[in-house]
Amino acid sequence: MSRKGRCRTLTVVGSLYPRGRAGTSSSLRSSRLAREDAFDPYRWMMVNPIRRSEQGVAVDVLVVPNASTSEVVGLHGDRIKVRIACPPERGRANSELVATLRSATGVRNAVVVVGRTTRWKTVELVGADRDLVEKALVDP
Repeated sequence: MSRKGRCRTLTVVGSLYPRGRAGTSSSLRSSRLAREDAFDPYRWMMVNPIRRSEQGVAVDVLVVPNASTSEVVGLHGDRIKVRIACPPERGRANSELVATLRSATGVRNAVVVVGRTTRWKTVELVGADRDLVEKALVDP
C-alpha cells in the first residue's frame, strides 16, 4: 500500500446549514431571523461594568489616553470607555480619569483600585448610588 492510499478524503453530503424544514414557509423563517429580540448566544458573557461595592460603586473602565478631550464615551463591551486627554505618564492619566468620572457622576471621592498601569481599570466611586452612576455613564 502506498502513502497516498492511507489518506482518506471526507466528502460532505448536503449542506451544513439547511435552508428550511418541511412545513415552514420561507417568509416565516426570514421573519424569525430578522427579529431583534432573537436569541444572542454571547449575551451570557456580558458582565455589567457597574456594580455595588462595600464603600459605594465599582466601575470597570477602558481608558484611551492621548485623546483630544476627556470624556465618557459609553458602554464598550463589558466596560465603560473613557477618553483621556493626558498621556499615560507618572499617573497623569489616572488622575484625569478620576476627575472625569467625578465630574460625570457628581461624586466627590473616586479611587483607582485595580489596574494602575494598564488601560483596563476598576475605579471605586465612594458613597455613590449605583442607579445614578449607571444612568450617567452608560448613556452620556
